[in-house]
Amino acid sequence: MPNRYYFLVSSLVHLTFGKEAPITRERFLSECRKWLTEKDLLGIYGASTKVPEKSTCNNGLLSEWESFDIDLRKILSEAREARKHAYDRVISPTAEDILDSETPLDIENRFEKIRWEFLEEKAFDHHFDKDWLTAYFLKIQILERLAMFKKEEGQRIFAEVCEVRDE
Repeated sequence: MPNRYYFLVSSLVHLTFGKEAPITRERFLSECRKWLTEKDLLGIYGASTKVPEKSTCNNGLLSEWESFDIDLRKILSEAREARKHAYDRVISPTAEDILDSETPLDIENRFEKIRWEFLEEKAFDHHFDKDWLTAYFLKIQILERLAMFKKEEGQRIFAEVCEVRDE
């Protein structure tokens, strides 16, 4: 039977996609160190939203996450390649949904939303266990990544780069 972390899970603030994370990853890990077994804590430390080379574990939600993330990135890469070279290839509906966004920021938001929804679905079947905490930690990372995007600064840089200069 998996370890249950009732107090820790019930003390965590609800995360909402598109809102600022109410807890940092450092604060979350600090709380986890108080309650988790060493083995479970190491599993949480291994959870990352960064581009995985290949799946690094073989069980639980983290394994499913890594597999899903690799597959999602692969279908996006194939769709971009097909569009770039005008291949007659069927593009997955998920890739179409992401790539048909109007701006690069919208593309990033849609990409992260699909990843978030995957975590929400997977965490639904886990209650007060390491896998629920793993999903929570991954969602914190998604929110932190989205918070890094500064729309006004991006527009300013875009305007500078695309500015037509008279010579």
